[in-house]
Amino acid sequence: MPKTPRIYTNPNLPQVDIPNVDLLTLLFDSEHSIAQPDTVLHIDAAHPENKFTKADLQDTIQRIAHGLRNHYGVGANGPNKDVITVMSYGQIMVPAAFYGVVAAGGIYSAASPSSTVAELARQITIGKSNLVICSAEHKDVVSQAAKQCNVPASRVLILESWPEHFLKSLDGSINAISSQRLPWQRITDPAALKKSIITILWSSGTTGLPKGVSLSHLNLVAETYLLTFQPRMFVAKQLETDPDSYKPMEYKTLAHLPISHIAGLFGYLVAPFYNGGTVYWMRKYNWPDLLKYVKNYKITAFYTVPSIYLRISKSPDVTDHFAHVEAASTGAAPMDGKLQTASNSRLGDGRSTFIGQTWGLSETTGAVTAMPKGETDTTGSISPILPNVELRMVDDNYQDIEPGQEGELLIRSPLVMEGYFNNPEATRDAFYDFKDDGKGHWFCSGDIGVYRHGKFYIVDRKKELLKYKGLQIAPAEIENLLFTHPAVGEAAVVGVPAPDDPGTDLPRAYIVLAKDMAARKGESDTASGTQNYPSTPALSVQAAEQGVAARDSSKSDTLNQTRYTDTAAQRAANVTSHLTSANPAAESWPSSLALSATASEERSAVNDSSKQDTLGQTRYMDQKSSSSSTPTPSPQNSSKSDPSKQDTLSQTRYTDSSSPGSDSSKQDTLSQTRYIPKPSSSSSPSPGPDSFSALSEADLVEELKRYVADRLAPHKQLRGGVKFVSEIPKNAIGKFLRRELRERAKKEVKEERGVVEAKL
Repeated sequence: MPKTPRIYTNPNLPQVDIPNVDLLTLLFDSEHSIAQPDTVLHIDAAHPENKFTKADLQDTIQRIAHGLRNHYGVGANGPNKDVITVMSYGQIMVPAAFYGVVAAGGIYSAASPSSTVAELARQITIGKSNLVICSAEHKDVVSQAAKQCNVPASRVLILESWPEHFLKSLDGSINAISSQRLPWQRITDPAALKKSIITILWSSGTTGLPKGVSLSHLNLVAETYLLTFQPRMFVAKQLETDPDSYKPMEYKTLAHLPISHIAGLFGYLVAPFYNGGTVYWMRKYNWPDLLKYVKNYKITAFYTVPSIYLRISKSPDVTDHFAHVEAASTGAAPMDGKLQTASNSRLGDGRSTFIGQTWGLSETTGAVTAMPKGETDTTGSISPILPNVELRMVDDNYQDIEPGQEGELLIRSPLVMEGYFNNPEATRDAFYDFKDDGKGHWFCSGDIGVYRHGKFYIVDRKKELLKYKGLQIAPAEIENLLFTHPAVGEAAVVGVPAPDDPGTDLPRAYIVLAKDMAARKGESDTASGTQNYPSTPALSVQAAEQGVAARDSSKSDTLNQTRYTDTAAQRAANVTSHLTSANPAAESWPSSLALSATASEERSAVNDSSKQDTLGQTRYMDQKSSSSSTPTPSPQNSSKSDPSKQDTLSQTRYTDSSSPGSDSSKQDTLSQTRYIPKPSSSSSPSPGPDSFSALSEADLVEELKRYVADRLAPHKQLRGGVKFVSEIPKNAIGKFLRRELRERAKKEVKEERGVVEAKL
């Protein structure tokens, strides 16, 4: 007899009817939304006279919609086709831009304000975006990224809220806030609501580089409706049974988290609007202003990440700042019961306000669990399941597990995304279909949970994703960058817990040196009579050769995809040839993927030694090595390599014709475009492994840290350190055993911190 599937749902409200309306209609023109025309929805915290009522916002979004349609053709060929990339710090014009894009029929693609030029260019390329909006602070980064992607200055719009509401092109030729209005299209068809993608958020999912999470009208309407369904029922019952006891809360919240994250986008642009609340906008998070605004504006509803609650619980700066907070919640990372209890004591009167945990992902439009109104928990659980959400907990073979056992959480709900933008393969990999259930796909969260005493807890992470103070880090992004360094043969990145914040991951890199580097290093150490890598005694020539043999000379990518196969010597020669030769066929590269001379010069000025990127960054190019004796390859040698060395995911990866038996159709499993900027004939030769073989372990660690810091956003730096190893553990198909590495890293960190404490 077949085993009955173990599916968890909300015990009181397993299913409710979700309104069949689009998001704009739900908020601006339905009986479900509490906000009235004169309700103040958004206030600039630094300039409180600068504000938006509901009526003001509706007028502005229709003017923006008309401007985007009239000047840029957004939505002219049908809805949900034109992607507009938006990069901004917090400001009251962001909601206007978001809803204006949606009203015009476009797709709002949210870019992190910490993005580098390379990261933003990659996002623009994957999203096929030909229009970019940014705040003034990001003008330089956006201009460079747009230039790389062949987006003209007239299609870069500057968004500002003070001293005037402003949305104009970078070259000053176009004002996108029209004098006319364009009403949005009302949608009531369930199938159309499900398919109508209106926003893209960027997430690494369970593995790999960031991918575009496609969220629809249905996703956002469902999240809005389901999160508030139980609280509204609670209030209705209270009014019916004991109306005198009901005291309505004046909903006031403070926008301080990135609006490129689902917590910021939904928590500031959608949820308060629906509940008739006011959002006070900080331009950018900083601790003194957070405390000042929370106290001055008497914030009543407060959502933030565990790392900020940790500071609230410990800081002597906090006195009565959070005295007016009545509703508190958290998410983006687990919070244990001790931190919950400590933080609760700093909120409200210290006795009656309790933080409710939520759990979810960008792929689930945010929360799929939430603490019901009138209930509390201080054990660190992730709260009960929302209505219309089904959970399964499975082992590695997708078999249901018993309560008390640990397993991966799978989700089925109208809250789950339609898929990853323009990435069908990653979408397929993110879902699982059970033979015992033909009702739809189950999304694989990558989070390991346990169901104990009627409550759900997150205990581990199956996915590769790291979290730094609530911000996502894709290990593959750091690994792929490290792989481009001449000294690195292989790299794996895992997270180690921050000493003052166990919910924050500090990236730590495990490095296998390139074969030539290990050989030269061994010779250098022997000649000098020193051992510069005492923590890695296996870095001998023999060990390095064994490590290469174990990998079959195959530079396997961290996402279990195949990089081009080559020996270490061939790889160094090919890369040097590619970067330093004046390749006659270089003009065949797409011009949008080549760094302009101006961008290259600007990057050189900033990065001191012409450290351009790959993944939007080229290999390390040290200007000091211009006197190197490395010979410039001859045209004959250059012709042996493919002149169009570009990874074009879902296109052909670079195949080295000098490598026998190489497959000419090595498909990348990602949906992004990697590019190597066109080399200049005046470029300095790329240093090989021998350039770094004389460095001590400490110096090489600092070199690799700088290499990453110069090319990726600040939260992706190797704060967890660098460790040199002879090999990285893998399974039978060559995929890194990350859980094994994480356990090793935790032990190392415990020992390292023990030594430091002993010295102190």
